[in-house]
Amino acid sequence: MLIFTAGNYTIYGRQILHFLDPVFLKRACLPSPVISDRLYLEREAPVHPEPVAFDQESESAAEAYKRYLYDLPDELEEVA
Repeated sequence: MLIFTAGNYTIYGRQILHFLDPVFLKRACLPSPVISDRLYLEREAPVHPEPVAFDQESESAAEAYKRYLYDLPDELEEVA
């Protein structure tokens, strides 16, 4: 095995195969913990509104824009 690090010489080594070494094989056979530490709390999935179907053949760009303006919340209509 070769280990390359910036600014240092190459390190030559032998990788220990856990299934051939009795000590590491014993450690590898340990059962996994039932409860583990968690770094993050579980969060609810964000709720997104359902997309509105758009039929290009029957709706022009102007009509789509009018529908977009109609669907805006009241606070945003003044800006648009």
